[in-house]
Amino acid sequence: MNKSKSTPSRPETPKRFQDMTAEELAAETAQYDAEMLDPVGQTKPLSRQMRARHERVMRKAPRHPGGRPRVGKGAVMVGVSIERGLLEDADAYSKKSGISRSELVATGLRMAMKRKNKSAG
Repeated sequence: MNKSKSTPSRPETPKRFQDMTAEELAAETAQYDAEMLDPVGQTKPLSRQMRARHERVMRKAPRHPGGRPRVGKGAVMVGVSIERGLLEDADAYSKKSGISRSELVATGLRMAMKRKNKSAG
């Protein structure tokens, strides 16, 4: 007797977008063309219990928007050219000291300006 084991059927893996024809791609992505004010009718008002939970969470949430906390007037990205060897030394020093490269640069700038002001004044 030849008993063949039946393997559990797997759902067919979807075709990758790059392997689709233009027509298949248009049919597959048509759902994203419509405006989604109410995604598939799934939105509804919060229940009393869910509203209370939401309000509890919002009370505990930080008052600032996401991201890093603002220090001083905030941060600005600045492109600066630094000699490679100096940058390697700075990175090694900041890693050993447990501070970021930005903190090291900011500290150095403050020290240089403080020294300059002392010598000028």
